[in-house]
Amino acid sequence: MSRFAACFEDLPDPRGRNARHPLTSILFIAVAAIVCGAESCTDMADFGCRQEKWLKTIVPLPYGIPSHDTFSTVFRHLDP
Repeated sequence: MSRFAACFEDLPDPRGRNARHPLTSILFIAVAAIVCGAESCTDMADFGCRQEKWLKTIVPLPYGIPSHDTFSTVFRHLDP
């Protein structure tokens, strides 16, 4: 996970201080979901729910899997 996180260390988190899910966890789940065929934020959240046990061994998930709204908010606010 540290190598993955290092790829995004300069990426500013567009969310406020009250963000519950670590940005690197959201990005990791999104990338893994897309590699497995996800096409939307809902697909990413569904993937996360299906793979939660596995994901917990890789990324910190202190509040469980982010919702599709969380994925949407993050990607909507990232500066491409």
